[in-house]
Amino acid sequence: MQIEWIESQFFSTDKIANQMIIIHHTGSKNGKINSLKGTIDWFKPAVWRSTNQVSAHYIIPRAEQPIIQMVRDEHTAWHAGKSEWVIDGILYKNLNNRSIGIELQGDGQLFPYTNFQYEALIWLVRQKREAFNIPVELIRGHEEITTRKPDPG
Repeated sequence: MQIEWIESQFFSTDKIANQMIIIHHTGSKNGKINSLKGTIDWFKPAVWRSTNQVSAHYIIPRAEQPIIQMVRDEHTAWHAGKSEWVIDGILYKNLNNRSIGIELQGDGQLFPYTNFQYEALIWLVRQKREAFNIPVELIRGHEEITTRKPDPG
């Protein structure tokens, strides 16, 4: 698998640790999957915006092409929002600075993910689990760490 670097403006350097992996989907609008370009533009807009500052570490496209990395693993991507999960017996809130965020292009509620996406996700998760010693039980869907979102579906 290949990874292409496109840096988002929306991150911070105050990372605590990569203790979790949180999987998301990019969503859909009017029954159509949000495009890869649209997602990249949302995480790296041409013009700075003060609202909707969101990002993820990685985006996995539907088609067979490089995985997009937009935030370095050692930095905090703004993907989890208001969230919480128990790690090592302690309830943590706002999990951005404790996790790696991976976006699957699409909407798992409406369209099945592609074989390429599953293969790329397995490969990427395996790489991050090994690099940061993340236990399998701390790989979660966004829908599990917040009540606001139904992704990844």
